Amino acid sequence: MVPIISTVKNGNIVCLSADENIVVADIQGITETDAYINTSQRIDGRGEIASSAGLRARNIVMTVYLKNDVKEGRELLYDQFPCGDNIKLIVSSYDESLSIDGHVESVKGDLFKERQAIQISIICPFPLFKLYNTETQQEIYIATRILGGQPTPVRRTPYTSGCEFMIVSSTPFSVVAISYKNKTLQTGLSSGGVQSLSIKSYYNDKRIVGHPIDDVVPGSEWISFVGGVSDVTVSIYKVIDGLREEFTAAEYEATTIWTKEPECKGGI
Repeated sequence: MVPIISTVKNGNIVCLSADENIVVADIQGITETDAYINTSQRIDGRGEIASSAGLRARNIVMTVYLKNDVKEGRELLYDQFPCGDNIKLIVSSYDESLSIDGHVESVKGDLFKERQAIQISIICPFPLFKLYNTETQQEIYIATRILGGQPTPVRRTPYTSGCEFMIVSSTPFSVVAISYKNKTLQTGLSSGGVQSLSIKSYYNDKRIVGHPIDDVVPGSEWISFVGGVSDVTVSIYKVIDGLREEFTAAEYEATTIWTKEPECKGGI
């Protein structure tokens, strides 16, 4: 299926594929992105040792032909793809839409040819696509309700951009400890007890919303779910007379805990 290409700018979605002055002829870089694998030579000279691996930044290159009102079509492209600016690109195919954020690297073309073609290059530092709702203009999230103080299974795809936790309680609390696999993220709120808290643990946004970074206990590790099913435990504590005391079963029952993250894919 030929993908439908759109952009989001100033809160508006512009469908390039439907514009009468534009033909999206080709788009490269929307399948699985390349990985980088750092290796070092083995001392015995037999092969190499892999030291680290990950995903490279994504480079999307789109070729567009102009037709009908060529000037109007070209100005639309210049308006939607200003060089150096941030852009959200939406690729729709197979009854779903995926979004990705990037920076416009270049907009080039030969304006002296009879059939004018313009090539647009977009660099996406975070290479994963996110499922996108074009009606609400928001990413689609995977959400799981957590049972306070108990291991709760969460299922995730192999691709992740991080996650966030939201806690609402009828009892003020000062300490939250989140455990996942061999990692623990612990907060100690310097401002005293609160009844609601949002913790963001995304690749480019790690913080306790509304609180200083010093409220993260030293030695903590930010949580990022991996693919498959794994248990996560959220423990909540109140501080009474300077002593830390975990919530009772009744207090946990009066507490709502959610974790969510955008649903990501490695390619179209």
